[in-house]
Amino acid sequence: MEAFDQGEVERLLEAARGTRLAVPVLLAVTTGLRRGELLGLRWQDVDLDGGKLAVRLEQTKAGLAFKQPKTHKGRRVVTLPPMTVDALRRHRAEQAREKLLLGPAYQDNGLVLARVDGRPLDPAGTTRAFARLVRRAGVRPISLHALRHTHATLLLGANVHPKVVSERLGHATVGITLTRTRTSCRTSKRKRRGRSMACSRAAAQLADGSPTEQCKLCRSRDWRRWGRDGETAA
Repeated sequence: MEAFDQGEVERLLEAARGTRLAVPVLLAVTTGLRRGELLGLRWQDVDLDGGKLAVRLEQTKAGLAFKQPKTHKGRRVVTLPPMTVDALRRHRAEQAREKLLLGPAYQDNGLVLARVDGRPLDPAGTTRAFARLVRRAGVRPISLHALRHTHATLLLGANVHPKVVSERLGHATVGITLTRTRTSCRTSKRKRRGRSMACSRAAAQLADGSPTEQCKLCRSRDWRRWGRDGETAA
């Protein structure tokens, strides 16, 4: 499965800045949620003080309908890094301002990701909007779903245990995670010695919202602890 590298992630986030794709892209990269799970996420399922969200609904491909995830593994709790919590706080405040401006015209469905008037986002429309963002960012033309694999690749490249990554993604088994994820940070001895600066910076931003000057992430107690929290919460 294809995944974006750190440089591409940075270009995507920069291209999305100030647009309605900024929060969806950041959420996908830092949580590994599927498109339907992102679009079905409600504020009642997000605990910003606790730094976590619960996956309880997903939007279906056929029409604007919602359903529960198919499996027990799919119904899960995912921990959030501080950078994502901060972005969601700002997003919630902006959404509240939109609601006040529109008044009775606002359709409050309690969704984290919604149209300006509160209506659910169209899954196919979201995919098309992401494709336009990819072209504008000048990165490889791979799918919105690639952000999910990007999340897993960054975690595995930082030596987070595959079981933790699998539980964050809602996979039925660890084997599925390892089969579907491209762990590019482990492809050569040279990269293992250098720990791939790009991968380390990405994982650092996921872990605590700040970049790192060296490739220390795989030895970081904070990063491993964040991974364990994700395992116990899932």
